[in-house]
Amino acid sequence: MLYNTYEINDLSNSHVVDILKNGIQESMFESKQLAKNYCYDYRDEMGNLFYILDHGRYQKGSYFVITDENDEYIASAGWNEYTDEVALMITRIFVSPKYRTQYIIGNDILPIMMKQADQYKKLWITFNEYNKTIYDWFTRSSENKSTSLSKHWPNIYREFKPVGQKEINNTLQYVVEFTNDV
Repeated sequence: MLYNTYEINDLSNSHVVDILKNGIQESMFESKQLAKNYCYDYRDEMGNLFYILDHGRYQKGSYFVITDENDEYIASAGWNEYTDEVALMITRIFVSPKYRTQYIIGNDILPIMMKQADQYKKLWITFNEYNKTIYDWFTRSSENKSTSLSKHWPNIYREFKPVGQKEINNTLQYVVEFTNDV
C-alpha cells in the first residue's frame, strides 16, 4: 500500500494539522474519554494530542502522521524524550479502525522512531489500564507463551520486555522496555 508519512514537532504545519483535525473523529472512539485525547474539539485538555503538540512535548522527538495517497488520515504516533536516559515510543498513537490490522506503525514507523532515539539508553512503550491486554501480549511473548493476540504482530515488538508499572506524566502506566547499547 502506498502512503505518505509526515513528521511534525508542533502545530506549525497547517496541512498536517488539518489532516489530524479532519481525520480523527469522535465517532471512531468507544468512549468520549478516549476521544478527548485525540479530537481537535478537546484541544484545551492537557492530555489532548493538539494540546501536547502545542505545548512542546515533541520538540525533543517527532510526531508522525500517515495518510493514504489522497492524504486521508490512516494513523499517527510519536516519540518524545521522557528523561535524559529514557524516550517514550509510540505515544498518542491512533490508527483509523479500517487500518488496524496492517501494523503500519510497528512495521514502518517504530523502526524510524527507534533510530531517531538511539541516543537514549532506554526506549519505553506505555499502556493505560484500558489497553492492558496489549501489555499482556508483551508479557506472554517474553515468556515464550502463546500470545492470544495476532500472530502477525511485527517482530520488532519482541525486542521490548515488560518492566511493570511506572508513573508517567502523572498517570500510572504499564511499561515495556528496549535497552540501547549507548
